[in-house]
Amino acid sequence: MRRDRVAAFVVALFMQASRLGITVEPVLVNGGPGIITRDPQGKVVSVLSLEVLDGLIQTVRGIVNPDKLQHLGAVSDMARVRRHDQGHQP
Repeated sequence: MRRDRVAAFVVALFMQASRLGITVEPVLVNGGPGIITRDPQGKVVSVLSLEVLDGLIQTVRGIVNPDKLQHLGAVSDMARVRRHDQGHQP
């Protein structure tokens, strides 16, 4: 995928997060750079980890599985609710 398309995707993602009241916080994930997102109540929605090589992001990994996030605190059901709102099974 071209870099400009990736950048546009990331911008759109953060704009949607802002509309939903999701906050974004930089964190270390397994010793590397990452982001934790929280719903308006402060519950964890997701964690993104970034693999960086020579100053360029090589890989982005997203964790949304509540079982893998629960050690970080209360976990939001926002992702499940949003899928349900869009007509998908939770």
